[in-house]
Amino acid sequence: MTEATGFRRFTSLLIDFLLCWSLAYVFVSQETLRSFLESYSFYKSLPGLFSEHVVVSVLLLFLLRFYSGLFFASTPGFFVAGLRVRGHNLIQERVSMAFRALIMPILLILLPIDYFLSQFGKARISEIISGTNIERRGGIVTLLSAVLFLLISLLTAYAGPLFYKSTFLYNPVVAFTPKIEVPLSKGRDFNLYRNYGSKSFKMMTFSDLDSGRFKVNPSFEIRRKTGNIIYRPIMSIWDTTLGVKGVFKINKRFDLMRLVKKVKTNYPFFDVYYPNLNKGLKVAQMLDDDYELDDKAKEELFELISVSLLANPFSVTEFFKKKRIFLFPYILLKRELFSLLGENDQQKIDFITRGSEVFIRTLTSDDFKNEYKEKFFSLKQLRPIVYETVWQRNRWDSKVNETFAKSFFYKSKWGRVVEREATTWEQEYIFNPLSIYDFLGYKDFSSVGLKKFEKYLRKYYFKEARSSFSFGEDYQKLFLASMQRVFITWQLMMKREKIPYSKMTIKNISDIMRALKSRNKDFFNGE
Repeated sequence: MTEATGFRRFTSLLIDFLLCWSLAYVFVSQETLRSFLESYSFYKSLPGLFSEHVVVSVLLLFLLRFYSGLFFASTPGFFVAGLRVRGHNLIQERVSMAFRALIMPILLILLPIDYFLSQFGKARISEIISGTNIERRGGIVTLLSAVLFLLISLLTAYAGPLFYKSTFLYNPVVAFTPKIEVPLSKGRDFNLYRNYGSKSFKMMTFSDLDSGRFKVNPSFEIRRKTGNIIYRPIMSIWDTTLGVKGVFKINKRFDLMRLVKKVKTNYPFFDVYYPNLNKGLKVAQMLDDDYELDDKAKEELFELISVSLLANPFSVTEFFKKKRIFLFPYILLKRELFSLLGENDQQKIDFITRGSEVFIRTLTSDDFKNEYKEKFFSLKQLRPIVYETVWQRNRWDSKVNETFAKSFFYKSKWGRVVEREATTWEQEYIFNPLSIYDFLGYKDFSSVGLKKFEKYLRKYYFKEARSSFSFGEDYQKLFLASMQRVFITWQLMMKREKIPYSKMTIKNISDIMRALKSRNKDFFNGE
């Protein structure tokens, strides 16, 4: 055997480090280990996951070299590079390898001096300190194996982020080209078109609900939480053709800003690739939840999310094509998106245009709850509202959802545009079925405005209750349930806000519900 060359020594160290670099992604995703490490102030003060990953990689390198040296007198890098430690006996060789791991930083500092001494045939300082020599075995074969394993280690280290929280397991079907709204067919009955809009939903539209196929009515989700009654607006939907029910509601606010900030913290080149989004992020932190990004920032946000969703074991080469050197920030965003949208590998994800906005959408079949769900949120905000449409499972659920969405969301408006429009509704007392949510607890009614709203309530519910007899008993039960929930919420708001609704209106709404419950069709022949 002959003395090991500097190339082999460096290659063995690099292979060991890259192996630890890959494994570190698994370790930093373990909350138990992170909690333990965060008990040390040094680790807790690290700025982001990328820094934590670097620290864990170095710790793993020390542990790998120490224990593999102590038990085997070698390391994975040493083995494939054809290196071994030569001492007086096996015990000395093992202890020497473990000792070399402990003083690794010192040996790295002494590396130039060691190289200089070796050129003159002198003993290296590292050999004097450890009492052993590093020799190479084999010739060209071990050299080629070292190069081959180095290349494999580099590729594994680059794809290593996929091991973070087992992200490589989540590979949903993603359509990256935004779906454009398809114009509705001409020749539709204009008399069926109605305005639907709500400040609570921050959306408005003008729809015939697919030529009268779908019926929608305001409702509320009512539940008790820590002694308080919580009510949240939802829209009840009924497909008169197939007899399928559904709801449209706000699921939650999605803190996309937190995710983007997390990506920025762990991405050294964030400012380079996403300059406009970076500016928008700084402004959004100083303003309210409804701050809207400009067009360039929206394009960069779309690119950031779409590239993140692209991250999987089969598309690593695409990142090279897009000149994305760091994979981890995109993996981090993908994993966090799945945590918030649902960890379902069967869900479909796409980008859709509804009105003037581009939304990211997920489609999921929930077999446990027997539901088909569509969730979507806008890419113009960093704290967007997540909207959700939920359908009773049936063999046509995806078709029903697409048909409803095509009609209801066509040319729809969202966000601040709706808030500005809602100001006009409040000033001029303009009502529609969904604005009932906004006006039930409206405190600034004039006496004339309150009378107009009461008249609208009586007329709307009388007309809808009467027409419910034409759509069967199942729809009528659904409509009555929606009406009862609105009535309960109305009473709660009336009491809380002290709005002086007339006893006549309250009695009239109660009589309508009573007539529906008893299926008294004659009650509705009076008007």
